[in-house]
Amino acid sequence: MSMNDYVDREAGLSVTGGDESLLREVMKTYWKNLDNEMNTIEANMGTGNEAYVIAVHGLKSTSRAIGALKLGDMAYECEMAGRNGEMDKVQSLTPPLLEYARGFKAVLDNEFSGDNESDSEGRQITDAEVPHIKQRLKDIIAALGEYDCDRAEEILDELDEYEFEGGAGDLYENMSDAFESFDYDGCRDAAEALGEIL
Repeated sequence: MSMNDYVDREAGLSVTGGDESLLREVMKTYWKNLDNEMNTIEANMGTGNEAYVIAVHGLKSTSRAIGALKLGDMAYECEMAGRNGEMDKVQSLTPPLLEYARGFKAVLDNEFSGDNESDSEGRQITDAEVPHIKQRLKDIIAALGEYDCDRAEEILDELDEYEFEGGAGDLYENMSDAFESFDYDGCRDAAEALGEIL
């Protein structure tokens, strides 16, 4: 299958205001995070717990943002089943979702694997800096609650100077990727979870 089989380009462009280059960047961010999301969904599908619901919610929102509407709809069905505690549906709907998402990931691999970027490492976080970082995460949540995306982006740029390790690193990446994919609910959820484990 090709990219056009997975993505409604017009739907994706409607989110980016018709900006092709921005859509490509959003899709690239989506591609980088897709393995993480699929792994989280697969690891938690046996319980349909909060981590599962958050992961399929994020996949739903980011998929729709790039025009991957079928995948977004499949993730929505899984999200509703998880929220309603319908484990039979979680068990029956999740494997086809993962199979379809992996097919899409293969297409995205072909599209973006040649785009090599070197990610610079940030500086280590000291104990003295943790309270400040926690406050900035609260500021992000507040900014998004007020639909002040410019302020949220400024704070994210500030936090980019730090190196978040382990689980904190995964949550920080999820938060940044969710913001870039216009999934502001997912960004808030990740910021809240990150603040709790720091």
